[in-house]
Amino acid sequence: VLISDEFQFYKSLPRFLTILFGLLYYFSLMQLKPEKSYLTLLLLLICTSSFVSSCFSLFQNYLMTSESYFAVKIEYGRPTGIFQQVNVLASFTATGIAVCLYLLNSLKNKYLILFLITCVFVNFWVLFLTQSRTGLLAGAILICYYSFIYFKSKEFKKIIILIGILITSLTLAKTLPYGAGNDYITKKEVISSPTIRMYIYQDSLELFLQEPITGHGYGSFHRQLTDYSAGKAIERNNINYGKKVTHPHNELLLWMVEGGAIAGVALVLIFSYFCYLIYYSKHKNKLGVFLLSMPILLHTLTEHPFYQSTIHFVFFVTLIYITLKQCSIPQRKINLNRSLIKILNLLIVLCIVIFSLTALQSVIKLKKYIYDEPNNHILLSQTLNPFIDYKFKEIQTNTLKLEFALQQNNYNEINEFILWSEGFLKAY
Repeated sequence: VLISDEFQFYKSLPRFLTILFGLLYYFSLMQLKPEKSYLTLLLLLICTSSFVSSCFSLFQNYLMTSESYFAVKIEYGRPTGIFQQVNVLASFTATGIAVCLYLLNSLKNKYLILFLITCVFVNFWVLFLTQSRTGLLAGAILICYYSFIYFKSKEFKKIIILIGILITSLTLAKTLPYGAGNDYITKKEVISSPTIRMYIYQDSLELFLQEPITGHGYGSFHRQLTDYSAGKAIERNNINYGKKVTHPHNELLLWMVEGGAIAGVALVLIFSYFCYLIYYSKHKNKLGVFLLSMPILLHTLTEHPFYQSTIHFVFFVTLIYITLKQCSIPQRKINLNRSLIKILNLLIVLCIVIFSLTALQSVIKLKKYIYDEPNNHILLSQTLNPFIDYKFKEIQTNTLKLEFALQQNNYNEINEFILWSEGFLKAY
């Protein structure tokens, strides 16, 4: 069962649209000239982005106050940067480190080298501040690999610089006190403790075994896990964690539960082919090229970065493109009608503009309804984008219909509400 009902369709649609736009973005990158200067420029752009993100994280950790213009709440006393989630910041920072170390191994310009060393230092500083196990694991892999490369090529000066960066950044992260922003902290309920995480993996695997071939249907994971974990709540101290878990914290596991072995095998084959292309390429630094996307790949096995950060998905697709180009993978040319491509691109841009404008209009209307005019229910019908806060609008609209049905003793409307709620609760 691919999509079992309308509500699951709405939940899964953004994921498939994101994949579609990712493919379009990748094919757009393929139109660029595969010159080394272009690829280096893209990598430097990623380095600069990670550097700016890390600088903001340092400001957030040491200088931010509740009155600051960019004030955001800090989770657990650790910086989250622009991402509002500490592990997402960690994987983004680790990706910046991977790209910087890769470029340091090939660039000769002394000013660029100085900039990249500064980026590595600042990024490691922030990485230690996040205390993210996934991010630190990615950082450790990068340190071990490049230390081995420098030792093998007898570049002992680079080893000393790398060790100096690590010691200095770790010392600063551990010794410098928090700024006044440390008072502006919120703590969320932790549902990702080792015990709960094991429950998530265990129950997800058991759900997969229930429908191993085709899965439970795309968009169904949250409902399936909520029902399944509720049945085991008694033996787990009456904890039904499934109500708060919308993702199994493992991308492969999500696709296996919803799409079955078909989706799981497809993902494994794609990754295997990607590794095959790198392994049999003639690039001198094959593992270094693979490690460009390793922090994000590692993060997808423990959480869901692509659902929390669009920039992670964009950079991941960009790094896949750069990896294949750096490995000189032969490409096939497909002759298409240029007018058709231009029209298609125009339609895509037009759709994005329309979606963005209607989304902005819907957000303004809903904000007005929630904060200024909670009794003006006409505002709900004036929203133009059905995907913006779909769950909230469905609940509000159908609750209003139920109230009117109860006042008028309209049993047909009441039955329609019951049918709607049964389908809605299956997905949400």
